[in-house]
Amino acid sequence: AISNPTHFQIISSRTLIDFDASDSLRDQNEAIRRKMIDLLIQAQQQGRLAPDTDFDHLVLAARAFVYGLARMAIDGHFPEWHPSEPPSLAARRALHLFMSRMTNSKTQPHEHPEVAYGDR
Repeated sequence: AISNPTHFQIISSRTLIDFDASDSLRDQNEAIRRKMIDLLIQAQQQGRLAPDTDFDHLVLAARAFVYGLARMAIDGHFPEWHPSEPPSLAARRALHLFMSRMTNSKTQPHEHPEVAYGDR
């Protein structure tokens, strides 16, 4: 979203595209959801997520969180909500914080998001 704000606005707005009429968009969206569930199952099997993790709601929360950060970036909200660093770095750090809180801390690698994720 930060690198391609116009593309993000078009693809994320249901008023600009007919998502339900597009087999490819629906298939790609479903593939993303399946991949997220697969990754969460792997993390759970590795002991990084609690055994009773509600995957459906965690996927929804993760999607909402990332979407919210993206909307804040393209709508220009970071200067008023988090002026101390560039939006791309602030978003990566916020995402890292979100991910670190959903995993078991004792099995989580300690990475710095600005090093681990690079500019995307």
